[in-house]
Amino acid sequence: MLFDAGRRWYSTIATAFEPRYDPIKALARQVEKQFPQLQFSVWSTQQLQPFAHHLMGRFTTFIYTEMDAIVPVTDYLQDSKHSAYANPKQTEVERYVSASGRRIIVRQLITEEPVDAHYAKIEKILIDLYLEKDRLFLMDLAEFKRIFENIVLAHRINMGRLLRYAERRKVKASMVNLFSEHKDLIIM
Repeated sequence: MLFDAGRRWYSTIATAFEPRYDPIKALARQVEKQFPQLQFSVWSTQQLQPFAHHLMGRFTTFIYTEMDAIVPVTDYLQDSKHSAYANPKQTEVERYVSASGRRIIVRQLITEEPVDAHYAKIEKILIDLYLEKDRLFLMDLAEFKRIFENIVLAHRINMGRLLRYAERRKVKASMVNLFSEHKDLIIM
């Protein structure tokens, strides 16, 4: 049987991916309470732990928000005793960003990103992780592929949504290459 996997995509996997929001609920509520009108999304590498080959020793949480809110949100989180950083570049990560067990990176919101209220959907998480893995030294490409494959081979995700977001982030070709390795389960 074939199941809908987004616009013009089908899958042989019946079970849709169900995200775990437990690791980020408290933080999302905290930011929402302080900034009730703010548009933001949040996700964490902790949500991906069940799909990783290695146990992650430290987790990184990402908050994507409006450009003019990056500094106020970061300041608020730092005042609340979080290790938060405002949109660090790769060179700054090497020098200034703590490799602590829990760090929060605040970045600029991407328009039309796949979210559910303030929680990033798996399609956004996978694309953002692909981009952040090298920028923040989170993991190597092999570990990303392992996480990607464990999710995509066990759960149905919306491929149309994922590719649209990948195109907005300019990594669509890389994602299509990853999909092509699993054509038996994802039908284009």
